[in-house]
Amino acid sequence: MRALVVLLVALAACDSDPAVPVVPPAQDVPAATIVAVNTTVPVPGQYTVTGTVVSTYVCPPCPPDALCAPCPPEAVVLGPRGSTAPPVDGDPSYLSIETTLAASFRVGRTYRVSVTVEEVGTDRRATLLGADRLD
Repeated sequence: MRALVVLLVALAACDSDPAVPVVPPAQDVPAATIVAVNTTVPVPGQYTVTGTVVSTYVCPPCPPDALCAPCPPEAVVLGPRGSTAPPVDGDPSYLSIETTLAASFRVGRTYRVSVTVEEVGTDRRATLLGADRLD
């Protein structure tokens, strides 16, 4: 039995990409829809939303000896569950989530994501707390 456990752990380690950071699991916080997080939930607050990743943004590396402009924050964009359409500016059914772990998410996959939501000027900003892949 012990050999089987060691073998399973070794296989799991071989299957993962060490360059892709591991996302912590979603936290047990109140559930909300993407639209509610964008429009009506009390802020600041922590919420769980479910949706499909429609895009990610990871800052490209800056070549050596180059003078690169600062990147916008890395992010994952969730859309309605099963959505494949790209996000539309101002559409509250899409949620942009700032995270340094954007490379860990896959477009087309569905996730349950916990986020912190804050008011920034007249906008709301969601920051990743954790995520569970659902498919």
